[in-house]
Amino acid sequence: MSPDIDERANLLVRTPRWVGYVFTVLAEVALSAGLLALNPVFPLGKFPVPYVLLTMIVAYFFGGGPAIVAGVLGWLAFTFLFVPRHGTVWPIAHDAEGWARETAFFLGVSVVAIAAIRIKQSHRRIQALADETMSLNVSLTDQIAGRERAQEALRESEERLRLLIEGVTDYAIIMLDRDGTVVTWNSGAERIKGYTSEEIIGRHFSRFYTSEDITAGKPERELEIATAQGQYNEEGRRVRKDGSRFWASVSITALCDEEKVNGFAEVTRDITERKAAEDALRESEERYRTLFDTMSEGFALCEMIWDEEGRPCDFRYLDVNPAWEEHTGIARDNVIGHAVKEVIPSIESFWIEKYAEVVRTGKSAHLESHVAALGRWIEVFAYKQSENRFAAVFMDVTERRRAEEEISKLNAELEQRVIERTAELEDANKELEAFSYSVSHDLRAPLRAIDGFSDTLLKGYQDSLDARGQDYLRRVRAAAQRMAVLIDDVLNLSRAGRAEMRRQRVDLSAMARAVLNDLRRSEPGRKVDTTIEQGLIVIADTHLLRSVLDNLLGNAWKFTGKCDDAKIEVGSFEQNGERVYFVRDNGAGFNPAYADKLFSPFQRLHAESDFPGTGIGLALVQRILRRHGGRIWAESAVDQGATFYFTLGEAGR
Repeated sequence: MSPDIDERANLLVRTPRWVGYVFTVLAEVALSAGLLALNPVFPLGKFPVPYVLLTMIVAYFFGGGPAIVAGVLGWLAFTFLFVPRHGTVWPIAHDAEGWARETAFFLGVSVVAIAAIRIKQSHRRIQALADETMSLNVSLTDQIAGRERAQEALRESEERLRLLIEGVTDYAIIMLDRDGTVVTWNSGAERIKGYTSEEIIGRHFSRFYTSEDITAGKPERELEIATAQGQYNEEGRRVRKDGSRFWASVSITALCDEEKVNGFAEVTRDITERKAAEDALRESEERYRTLFDTMSEGFALCEMIWDEEGRPCDFRYLDVNPAWEEHTGIARDNVIGHAVKEVIPSIESFWIEKYAEVVRTGKSAHLESHVAALGRWIEVFAYKQSENRFAAVFMDVTERRRAEEEISKLNAELEQRVIERTAELEDANKELEAFSYSVSHDLRAPLRAIDGFSDTLLKGYQDSLDARGQDYLRRVRAAAQRMAVLIDDVLNLSRAGRAEMRRQRVDLSAMARAVLNDLRRSEPGRKVDTTIEQGLIVIADTHLLRSVLDNLLGNAWKFTGKCDDAKIEVGSFEQNGERVYFVRDNGAGFNPAYADKLFSPFQRLHAESDFPGTGIGLALVQRILRRHGGRIWAESAVDQGATFYFTLGEAGR
C-alpha cells in the first residue's frame, strides 16, 4: 500500500465507530443497486466477489464490527437478490446446493473479514517496524555521517597539530614510546638538540643526558615518575649532538589509554640565555649588595609622602646602608619604615621639596647644605628610583668644607702676596730693562774703543810692533768682538721673554729654505745636502720662529763644517696626536749624558777652538718655544750627528 493510501487509511481508522457502520450500510446498498443495474448486461450479481471485496475493504479500514455487518448484509443481498428463488420467501427452504453455496459465501466473507483484519494488523506492525527501521536508518546514517565528520575533523585537527608542532622552533616536541625510544621529532628539536629526524628516530632519548646522569639512571627514573604522577618537570643540563651542554626546561607527560601508559610526550625549551641572565642578575645583585654594604658613602632608599592636596610633606626610609648609620650616628633599626620627621624632627623643609622635585620630574639633583640637626655639612646626589621612590647617596663633607674655608682664607692671603710680589717683579723688570739698556749702551762704548784702538795700532804701528805684539792686539780685538756678540745674545735672550707675540700663519718650509740660503751665501765654498719637507705650515710669531730656525739650522751648519758629505734635514711627524718638527744633521754630535746642559745659558759641549759660540742660542730657542706652548729636546751621539725635536703647542698646529 502506498504511503498516501496508508495515510488515508489511518485517517479513517481514527474516525468514530458509527461512521464505519454508516459507511458499511451505504456501501452495501450502493453496491447492490449497481449490480442490479448492470446485471442484465453483465451478470456480475451471480458472483459474490464484489461483496467479498467490500467486506475486505470495510474490515481493513473500519475494523471487525463493520466488517461482520458488511458480511451479513452482503450475504443477504447476494442471497435475496441474485440467488434463484423457489417460491419461498426465505432462502432457507431451498435445496442442499443452495445451502452449501450460501454457507460457503458466509464463511468466505467471514474469512475474508478476518484475513483483512489480520492483514491490517500485520501491515500496521510492518509499518511500525518499517518506521522504526527508517528511524534507525536515519539515526545510523546521521551517526555514520557524524562519525565521518568527526574522523575528518580529527584528521584535520591532527594535520593542524602536526603542522603546528613541525613549525615550532623554540620548543623541542618529541614523542617517546613506553621504553623511551624517540618516535617523532620536530624542527624545534632539530634546532635545539642538533639531530635530524633520520639520525634520532628509533634511538633512546637518554642520549640527550649527560654521562653523569646516564650513569645515575636519571632518564629511566624520570619516565617512572611521569608514569606514576602523570607528568615530570625539571630544569637541568642536557647534551646536544656536538657534545655541548645547555640548560633546558623539560616536561615529560605520560600518554595513557584506558589507564595504560602507551608512551610519553617530551617538551624541551633551551633556557641557557635565561639562566645566564639569572646568573648575571644574581651576580649583579650580589655586587650591588656588596657595594651597598661596603661603600663609604651613605645610601638611603626612600618613599615620598604627600598630603591630601598632593603636596610633599615627608618621606619614609625603606633601606639604608651601614655607611649611612656611621655618617648620621642613627641606628638602622630606628630608621627603616619611619618618616624623616620622626627620625630627624628638625630636618629643613627644602630637603623634602628637593626630593619631591626629583620624584616628580625624574631629573637627578645635586644638593649640598648644612644639616643643623646633625651638625654636619652633607653633599647629596639624589635620583628617581621608581614610581614615588628616590635614592640618595650622600657624603659627610664637613671636613672638606672646613678645608675649603681654610683654603679660601689662604687664597685671599696668597692673592695679596701675589699682588705684592707682582709689584716687586714689575719693579725688578724695570730695573732689568734699565740694566739691559746700561749694558747695551755703557759696555758697547768701551768695547768699541778697545776694538778701534787695537785696529789703529795694528795698522799705524805695524812696523814698530813685533809679531808677538801684533798677535796680542789681534787677540784683544777678537775678545772685544766676541764680547760684543755675547752682549747681543744676552740682550736677545732677555727680550725673548718680554717681546709681544703676534701669531700668524707661517710657512716653516719656506723659512727654513731662506735660512739655509743665507748660510750658503756666507760660505759659498761649502757643499751641504739639504732636505726640507714641503708644506710645513704653522701658527707662530714670525720673528721669534725665525730666531729658532736661525739657531737650530746655524748649529747644524756649524757642526757639519768638518764633514765631507754634510747633510741637513728639516721635517715633521705625528706623535700621540701632536705634530713634532725636527732639524737633523750628520755632524759632530754630542755626548747624550750631557744633553740636559744644552739649553742652559753659557753651557757648551765643544771647545771654542773647534766650534766657536756663546752658549746662548739653544737657551734662546727653548725660551721662545715655551712662550708658544711647546717644548724642545735632542738626541745625539758623538760623531753621529744630532737631531733637535720641537713642538709649538696646540695653537701652533
